[in-house]
Amino acid sequence: MLGYDRIVQDSWHEPQTELRPVRCAFCNSMLFRGAVEKIEIKCPKCAAIQVLQRNGDGWISERSLPRNRFVRLGCARARMVTDSAGRLVAIPDRPQRVITLNSSNLGLYVATGGRPVGRGTGDMAPAILKDEIRKIPTVGLPPNPDLERIMAIKPDLVIGMAFPAHQSLAVVLERKGIPTILQTFDRYADVLEALHFYGELNGNEGLADKKITAIEKQRWRLIEQAGGRPSPRVLIVWAIDGGLYAALSTSFIGDMVKRLGGVNMSDLLAPMEKKLAYAPLDFKAIAAVQPDVILFIDHRFGEMASKGLQVLQNPRWQSLDAVRQNRVYQLPYSLFAVNPGAQIEEALSVLAGFLYRK
Repeated sequence: MLGYDRIVQDSWHEPQTELRPVRCAFCNSMLFRGAVEKIEIKCPKCAAIQVLQRNGDGWISERSLPRNRFVRLGCARARMVTDSAGRLVAIPDRPQRVITLNSSNLGLYVATGGRPVGRGTGDMAPAILKDEIRKIPTVGLPPNPDLERIMAIKPDLVIGMAFPAHQSLAVVLERKGIPTILQTFDRYADVLEALHFYGELNGNEGLADKKITAIEKQRWRLIEQAGGRPSPRVLIVWAIDGGLYAALSTSFIGDMVKRLGGVNMSDLLAPMEKKLAYAPLDFKAIAAVQPDVILFIDHRFGEMASKGLQVLQNPRWQSLDAVRQNRVYQLPYSLFAVNPGAQIEEALSVLAGFLYRK
């Protein structure tokens, strides 16, 4: 038992010819089919433990569970959190031995005064932190962490990303009694929320709040410096080996453009109801709306990666005003490859400089 209960509600109707499905209150996965008087069950997908019981005319009564509340696990105080994968996890209130598996989480955790005892290997950490993290033991590359090295460090919390390799690792670690949360930053606000959360874990809420305030002040200062100029119409080109895509406002870079006052032209052309972050580039549609600024992010490898903006030398791109006016900018990979994490102030400044360059 994770130290909490959740009683979910549904209504009891007349008997049906087939067994009714009972679903998890947290992730909506099916738990079983049938009816029970009372059962405590753990969801195989999100690991939430729920108590289901028949209660008079109502099959199940309901009691809400906060996203972040404190409980007791044995003699220790713990908090319940919902991570980016939708998993409800019990973690230490003040973890002392934290491992971060990727650079974004590492940078944000350290920025709030955290001192990890292990980290993923990689060169994407902010330059300002490289001296500080150099002596922290590594546990392998983010896509493929080394389980033995993680276990040898004896962490009381592991922080990874919500993608398949870390989701599989989380299952193994939790079977061994090591709480694991998966944190992914898809939006600007996710970074601010992570700073606040890590500040709470480290007991440095004041430091985290100061950093959040500084970031927001920086963003508003950049908007004010634009001096009331018209919002630039922006195309964000995302280059991968399979071709060119347009980043929408549901992507991290698209969200940053929007928060700096830019208008993402691809939002007007893509099927937003699908909640896509990226969509295949429709050149004819883009040519019809004529963006003021083109931002380019290159995720290609090998020979293609060295060509960068040469991909835009194709004659059809010359029909775009932004190309003819040299308002095409390649974004720094270290800041915009995924998300800038702790370097978000620098990323905002770089982005605003491109959007409002005279």
